[in-house]
Amino acid sequence: MTEPSSGEPAVEGVDKAPRTAEKTIDRAADRVRGFLTAHTDARATIDHLGRGLARIVLVSGSGDWGDVVVRSMEQARLACERAGIAVTEWDRETAAQVDLSPAYRIRMAGTGR
Repeated sequence: MTEPSSGEPAVEGVDKAPRTAEKTIDRAADRVRGFLTAHTDARATIDHLGRGLARIVLVSGSGDWGDVVVRSMEQARLACERAGIAVTEWDRETAAQVDLSPAYRIRMAGTGR
C-alpha cells in the first residue's frame, strides 16, 4: 500500500499464488475492506481486463484510489459483496473524482521519466 495522499494506487497487485477461488475472493474482500477502513465514503467499480482478469477500482470522496485485481468478474463482484460495498458504474463523476499525481501520470504514459 502507498500513502493515500501520494496520488498512487492505495491497493494494487494480482494475486498470482495458486489458491482456491474462495481464498482469492476472501483475500480481495479483505483488501477492499482495508481501503474502506480509511475511506468510508468510497465507491467501487469493476472493469474487465482481458485474459480472465478483472479489476476492482476503489475511489474515495477525497480522490484517493486503489485497485485490486482478481481472476474473474464474478470473483470481483463477490469480493465487493463480501466487503460490503456496492458496485457502481465507472461514470464521469467517478472518473473526475480520482486524484492522480503528476508522477503517476508520467509513469502511466510510458515515458520512463
